[in-house]
Amino acid sequence: MPRLILDLEATLPTSEFRQEIAAEFVTHAGLVYDEFDPDIHVQRFEVLPDVPFTGWVDMGFSDPFVCLLVQVTSEGRVYIHDEYYDQRKTPAEHSERMKEWWVRPGSVGILPQTLYCDPRSPDGIKDLKLGGWEAKAAPALDRRRSSDNPVIVGVKVVKRLLKENVLTGQPTILVHPRCKMVIKEFGLYEWVNDQPDPKKDNHCMDAIRYGVLAEVARDRPGLFDFEDDEETETQILGKDEPETEDEYDEEESFEMQRLREREKARQLARAGR
Repeated sequence: MPRLILDLEATLPTSEFRQEIAAEFVTHAGLVYDEFDPDIHVQRFEVLPDVPFTGWVDMGFSDPFVCLLVQVTSEGRVYIHDEYYDQRKTPAEHSERMKEWWVRPGSVGILPQTLYCDPRSPDGIKDLKLGGWEAKAAPALDRRRSSDNPVIVGVKVVKRLLKENVLTGQPTILVHPRCKMVIKEFGLYEWVNDQPDPKKDNHCMDAIRYGVLAEVARDRPGLFDFEDDEETETQILGKDEPETEDEYDEEESFEMQRLREREKARQLARAGR
């Protein structure tokens, strides 16, 4: 096989390589992150000296609230050390519980310095701040053009990072075995109607997407170079209206925000049938 083809196979997501280079007809089906290999990406590792800990957060009430304890090196390698995964509590309650969770026996004994959170939940972020955390919205790096679907773009970035181990021999994303829900969701997160499933197995996956866009992609703009596939993506997914934090009322309760988000997801799912 020519060297150029080998390089493309190593760097492109598997489904993208099969469709664009191998000329196979491939639709979004099956696992979202088919690049994830537990034998490669799940390893035991120690705390890295002089590398700050951060938390990657996906808000939830009826759905789980997730915070992942992460170190990101200056080279952009991601070490996911631990996970907090709970539900039916307010952000204020999670705020207090996490202070004990990260120093429990079996964890690393260190609290994250900064929490990068779901940017659509300003009320939840406010409650975490009131609880003493340095919480902030993950930057909206996953919308490069007004027609981009932000979830799909973020997923593409994470897929590229998972794929990088083929070239370097060392995974860019490593998950500690104690992160059982992260590993489980990587193995269950599926495509539904050309969208990652908005209803299940997506909570750790959303947290990873927010964190990668906040801490890794900001220093690697090349991760967004999808060879100008805007037209193809629009044909597949339909035009997505721009989403801004202005759509969310900071005075509105956290629970009402989540209800509205779930209704929007249901409407999108119905439209895709």
